Amino acid sequence: MGSIALTAACALPASAATTFKDVRIRCAASPKDPKLTEYAGELALDDAGRAFTVRMQKPERRIVTVPYADIIKVIADADASPPVPGSNEIERRYWLYFERKPGANPERFVVEMGQDGADFLTKTRPLFGDRLQEMDFPLGLELLDFSSITDLNLNYSVRLRRPNPPFPPIPKGRALIVVVCPGVEDAKKQPINLDANGRVVAVNEAGTYSFVNLDPGEYTLVSQAGNARSMRVKLEPDKAYYFFQDLIEEGQKTGLSMHSKEVALFEIAGASYSDWRREKY
Repeated sequence: MGSIALTAACALPASAATTFKDVRIRCAASPKDPKLTEYAGELALDDAGRAFTVRMQKPERRIVTVPYADIIKVIADADASPPVPGSNEIERRYWLYFERKPGANPERFVVEMGQDGADFLTKTRPLFGDRLQEMDFPLGLELLDFSSITDLNLNYSVRLRRPNPPFPPIPKGRALIVVVCPGVEDAKKQPINLDANGRVVAVNEAGTYSFVNLDPGEYTLVSQAGNARSMRVKLEPDKAYYFFQDLIEEGQKTGLSMHSKEVALFEIAGASYSDWRREKY
């Protein structure tokens, strides 16, 4: 995490803290380096101290204490998977974007959680009040039949481009699609396609993003690497939509999730623009 200066925190008494384990934290390497670093760790709420503590374990140990009063915005993105056969339980994932008062370090960060995210939100809704906005999105589902995919990721290559170009204005009557592939350590560098109704419209690799304007209407989006994930969406005119091609198994496979603008722009700030092109026909 570079030169980031984090506030050391004393161990919290068990009675005063609620701890959420197995979370992932993403934040900028330093105030001058926007490249994102991902940490495995845990998050502890301390209502008595009116703060929460993030303990980052890997790839290095860091601790940061965030007073509730310092938080000016929380965006909670969530998606859900269908129940497995024989069960009514829905698996949910959460991306929690935190924005703090100017000058805080880190000023912005994202915490990724599994099912515990629901409990975290239950406990913190009264604390954050109108500073919290909750978003619910559809889930990308595993596509088992590859026979419909004719334009494979091996047909494309990605060149990194920085500084990043600005988002284009949305042409009247069309929709803007922004696609981000979050970077993770040691991820395989391979093109990951986004196919919209049978046409490749974006190609990324770990740590890049791209964008495209599409006509409004209903689409089947497919993110394809060593596997494929699909999502049905309806695009409305004059609107922007944000998607992640989440990396699975060190970049060997892809996920597909939909997100808020805030979570997407946070990731893009540390990413490179994908100047992608077709190599094979």
